Amino acid sequence: MNLETLFTRPTPIRLFTSLIGRETVHRVAGEFSHLRTIILTGSLARGEGTFVESHGQCDFLGDAEFLLVFHRGARLPGKPQIDAVRHDIERSLAQGGLAVEIGLSAVTDRYLRALERDIFTYELRYCGQVLWGDEGALSLIPDFPPCDIRLEDAWRLLENRIIELLAATPDVAEMHGNLPRSLRYRVVKLYLDMATSLLVFAGAYKPTYRERTTTLRLFSTALSTAVFWPFPLHPFAERVEACCLYKLCAQVSGPAGWELWRHALEDARVLLRWELERLTQSATEATDETLWQTWLEMHPARTRLRGWLHAARKQAWTRGARRWPRWIRLASESSPRHLVYRAANELLHALPQIMAGEHGATFDFQTRLPLPAATAEESHDWRARAAAIARNYCLFVKETRS
Repeated sequence: MNLETLFTRPTPIRLFTSLIGRETVHRVAGEFSHLRTIILTGSLARGEGTFVESHGQCDFLGDAEFLLVFHRGARLPGKPQIDAVRHDIERSLAQGGLAVEIGLSAVTDRYLRALERDIFTYELRYCGQVLWGDEGALSLIPDFPPCDIRLEDAWRLLENRIIELLAATPDVAEMHGNLPRSLRYRVVKLYLDMATSLLVFAGAYKPTYRERTTTLRLFSTALSTAVFWPFPLHPFAERVEACCLYKLCAQVSGPAGWELWRHALEDARVLLRWELERLTQSATEATDETLWQTWLEMHPARTRLRGWLHAARKQAWTRGARRWPRWIRLASESSPRHLVYRAANELLHALPQIMAGEHGATFDFQTRLPLPAATAEESHDWRARAAAIARNYCLFVKETRS
């Protein structure tokens, strides 16, 4: 089966999306006053959600993301209230045989107007669906061509997907046979967003997975191109297409073994360096250390400070006071985001040697994470290192743009 065949067949995606949307609107609109609009975003809004039958129910892989837009001046609901509504929606859908994680973000129209020229912004404006309320809310989002998407945002997307894959890998006991479903899905998402990130840098970004896959395939079969690609494009494009088919129709068979995981790590490592060379306008012979140092020097102190203020708030200020001397030292060098990314990159580079059983593949990353390793084991075991990186990512990176 190919993408063209898939998209001419009846699909349950729209039915499931409608069920999730109706239940969310019913619960949210009845709970919150001063609500202006409910917007569905992410893969469900693009018609690209992944649903899998499992043990008599249907599982949605990923999160169903909604923006709850309140009128300006309204007091936004707190996290406990949002979480209570979210759990009610998930419980109601589960009773109907649909397992899905709901994401609810409360914002005002000011948030929509202030969005930066990023991938999320572009997809929200052109693919978001207003399910309830003001139909014109999406027009508040800045309008810009895809070639204006910030390159740093595409690089961040790739870093985030790599960390999510590393975070899922330690849960696997045996690394042979087929990939567990949860880990396979992370590999699929990494490949799809490697394609996203690569096409942003190539000035050829498209807002859906299907369009990106088609564009890559066209590039890979072209006799000549003005873009210098980081790796042979044809095998990469084939892997992206196989992952796209799985993402859009999880019942379709495709690459499922650990070889796909190994290819993903290698392609991601090469692509990350290629992108960093372009962000820093560095020569290809520059060392990784030089690339990172140049990149960190391009970020002013005020951007680092915002990241550390977010970290202090997450640690409830006084609870994290004992870490302040160390954090002040780290703040002079980097932001929490870049510390976490750098630790992830070092683990990514070391994994091939670790998998080959080479004991010399070690590095000291404890001093580079906002929250250092909790145990001595985390200093030596790669699985524990991955868990420490994931913990720092969830605390200090995932919920902020700083």
